[in-house]
Amino acid sequence: MHLLLIEPDRLTAEAIIDFLQSNGNTIKWAQGAEQAIAAIDNQVPGVVITELALGAHSGIEFLHEFKSYAEWSDIPIIVFTVDYFAGPANLLKLGASAYLYKPKTPLTLLLQTINNLTTK
Repeated sequence: MHLLLIEPDRLTAEAIIDFLQSNGNTIKWAQGAEQAIAAIDNQVPGVVITELALGAHSGIEFLHEFKSYAEWSDIPIIVFTVDYFAGPANLLKLGASAYLYKPKTPLTLLLQTINNLTTK
């Protein structure tokens, strides 16, 4: 499965990428929302995994923009974040398919969530 990871922290991104690649996925990494939109224009992923705490544009702004493109509306988005303020219900209303609180979620659960979203 081709995945897009939006993660501003290089070390965190490397750990997530290593784990997901070891389980047969290909990953494009973007450090922010603008890079992510450009990456999707080049190759549409099967799933997007995003942090909310991004640089210039927040993850919430990314969700709004991403869901405004009709051709991307069926792509699942997993919010995998250290931010707790938005709350899962609000994120699901904005178009997120799943919410995982990064500090307490093992990468195995992230992989299981990806698999669950892509086998529906």
